[in-house]
Amino acid sequence: MYNSYPYYNNIYGGGYYAQPQIQQPTQQTQPIFNTQNTNQIFVNGIEDVKTRQQPFNSTYNYTDNDQPKIYQKQVDATGKFTVKTFNIVEENGSSTTNNNNPNILSTETITTEIGLIKGEIQALNDKLDKIFAPKQTKGEKVDG
Repeated sequence: MYNSYPYYNNIYGGGYYAQPQIQQPTQQTQPIFNTQNTNQIFVNGIEDVKTRQQPFNSTYNYTDNDQPKIYQKQVDATGKFTVKTFNIVEENGSSTTNNNNPNILSTETITTEIGLIKGEIQALNDKLDKIFAPKQTKGEKVDG
């Protein structure tokens, strides 16, 4: 009789039926890195932002590698995009004065400026009083 499985003799005198060899799949392990995903996309200037592709109806923020700037790129449903640029300014914790910003004045400067303005207003009032004061003729008494 003929078997459907081939029969082999081994060197020790016993035989065994050949069974199909199944190779177990090996799992490949990914290396684990201790990095945090900050969701920042770093770019080299605004031209790099303009050339980057992104999905329709989306807004992405890009951080500049060289300057303290953030670019916000918005793409509408038709694929047209706009890019806004924002400067990153570190706050030093003091809300009353900021030496780096010339547009913010100290309290002393404001008080001095108010005093000068009051003096100018008083000088203008004196000039107006002279211009519109009633003219006196000889012998007339001014009510007062």
